Amino acid sequence: MTPQTDHFASFDGTQLALHRMGEGRPLVLLHGLFSSAQMNWIRFGHAERIARLGYEVLMLDFRVHGDSASPREAEAYPENVLVRDAAALIDDRCRCYDGAVYDGRYVYFVPLEGGNVLRFDTSGDFSDARDWEFFDRRSLHGADANGANVGAIFDGRYVYLTPYAHSTVVRYDTTTSFSDSSSWSTFDAASTSGLDCRGYDGAAFDGRFVYFIPFWRGGDAKDGFHAQLLRFDTLRSFDDPAAWLAADGAAAAPPNPGGFNGGAFYGRHL
Repeated sequence: MTPQTDHFASFDGTQLALHRMGEGRPLVLLHGLFSSAQMNWIRFGHAERIARLGYEVLMLDFRVHGDSASPREAEAYPENVLVRDAAALIDDRCRCYDGAVYDGRYVYFVPLEGGNVLRFDTSGDFSDARDWEFFDRRSLHGADANGANVGAIFDGRYVYLTPYAHSTVVRYDTTTSFSDSSSWSTFDAASTSGLDCRGYDGAAFDGRFVYFIPFWRGGDAKDGFHAQLLRFDTLRSFDDPAAWLAADGAAAAPPNPGGFNGGAFYGRHL
């Protein structure tokens, strides 16, 4: 089992290495002074044995250790710096949300940054950490590691995350394990109906079709706003391009450049 290594910014911007292995509930392992995740947890198989028990093992390299940055400035080593690095790991994984959706039991918080879909079990205790969990959806995006989302929609079985400034729609099957990557799937809608379908803000469901609300493709804030409505037919396969359709609303109502923040269905009209 090979670990995956990423980097993230700590509280002061220092780049820290994070090694991940396995799938399941997250378990954080911290190495000792003058060591590293490789030496303490990976090299001798400890992390792999834990991962095979059904955990996502998260192994941080502290600053000036392992694959993390080694700043030379004295101000980069304030009191409790290693504690603050560990806290930054948690903050990096569950921060900055934009929108939420409810499936009848769970509330899902939609990650604009940070990568993790956060879920709360409403049958539990709001203040009990055991009733909260997250899934890192960054691994689903391939080269598009950021994969920001704004808003989500629930169709009775699946939760759809709306792609913000990119074209990858993420879907979760609520009848399966939240922490299992096989419960999640993606579809790149970039060229649906021959249009440039990137950048949406919110979604709506009419009982059959999921509509993604056109907003901004990314890039220069002065440009990129669009009115290309994207639609998915929930009676068809998620990965079937024929199940997807797009239409340019700007062509129907010129000179409207587009750029909408959310939408709603009230029985006939969207």
